[in-house]
Amino acid sequence: MEARLTTAQAAEALGVRPSTVYAYVSRGVLGRVSEVVEGRRVSFFDRAEVLGLAAERARSRAGVVSTLIESDVTSLDPRGRLLLRGHDIGDLAGQGFEQAAALVWQDDSVPWPPVHPDWRRAAEQVAVAGAADPRDRLVLALTLAGAADEHREDLGREHVLTVARGAIQLAPAVVGVAGGDAPNRPTRGGVAPGAPVAEQPGRVAGELWRALAGRTAGPAEFAAIETALVVLMDHELAASTLAVRIAASTRADPWSCLLAGLAVLRGSRHGGAGIRAAVLLREWMERGGLVGPPAAGFGHAVYEQTDPRAELLLERVAALSPEGAAAVESLSTEVLRRHGAWPNVDLALAALTVAGGLDDRAPAVIFAVARMVGWTAHMLEEQPHGLRYRPRAVAGG
Repeated sequence: MEARLTTAQAAEALGVRPSTVYAYVSRGVLGRVSEVVEGRRVSFFDRAEVLGLAAERARSRAGVVSTLIESDVTSLDPRGRLLLRGHDIGDLAGQGFEQAAALVWQDDSVPWPPVHPDWRRAAEQVAVAGAADPRDRLVLALTLAGAADEHREDLGREHVLTVARGAIQLAPAVVGVAGGDAPNRPTRGGVAPGAPVAEQPGRVAGELWRALAGRTAGPAEFAAIETALVVLMDHELAASTLAVRIAASTRADPWSCLLAGLAVLRGSRHGGAGIRAAVLLREWMERGGLVGPPAAGFGHAVYEQTDPRAELLLERVAALSPEGAAAVESLSTEVLRRHGAWPNVDLALAALTVAGGLDDRAPAVIFAVARMVGWTAHMLEEQPHGLRYRPRAVAGG
């Protein structure tokens, strides 16, 4: 039996398209050799490796679950490159949040229409609940708005996108402290807020900054939080994204799918990592020195070294607070020297939070609002498939 497979044969064995086979190669999941055959270059794949990868799609190992899902939303390169719909994240970071979301959704509806008044009125009831944590307020708001959606069970593309835009636009209105006095935690040396940006109705970045900082964003602040929202839109099959896809596979309504993502994002190892990284950064700025390896803000499951999202956001933070940027640089150098770990986007979110004097839980809130874009794209991508997520258990040791 031939020990090598062509691209077409590998794609058939894996149940994916040939383009996905090459995506596996670029991500280091699958090896490839190229040879010139009859004047043209042909790719070959090791049969045993391909069949082993195919088996991993349906088998769990003790302590590890490998899931490979074909997706056109995001492409990651372990060497430090992130593409959304084929566009480099560095190019998208210079666009507005709403424009970048439209690209990810493959939709031209910009600017966004206002939120349905019934949804807004329902979400405003969160103030009565008295929840202190902005993440709890966001979950409550989406639960109440979903209950007020008379077309909730409509899974059509237009309704799904309308829900996504509405949920994202509701977030700034419900995550801030009543009266607009969100906790404002000054950084060392202070950061001047700068001249206020012009009022831009429908611009999520400015409204979210006001909710988390208790003041209007200056130009550098607006650029920083909008960059954070863009670079965090999607990141392949993170845990919360997989949860959304599983919910979508059950034909759950779009509100429930977003809530599934928020539930998983609440974990300290996912959406809460930025909060822990902010604690680490503040301690470094106040006292210096590290005790053991950092609990968050460094290292990544995919990137071998640089997290491109962190680089882009930290450039914005440097313009916002040179002192904060210097602290991040010194901390990153120390962690790399002692533990060999590179900074990730959670540290960049922490730097934005500290430099901008944002609410302590701002990293998790920004992460959640941004990731709703990607969740929605995956929701739509999953819908044509059946109920296909049924892992099997193996006996423990």
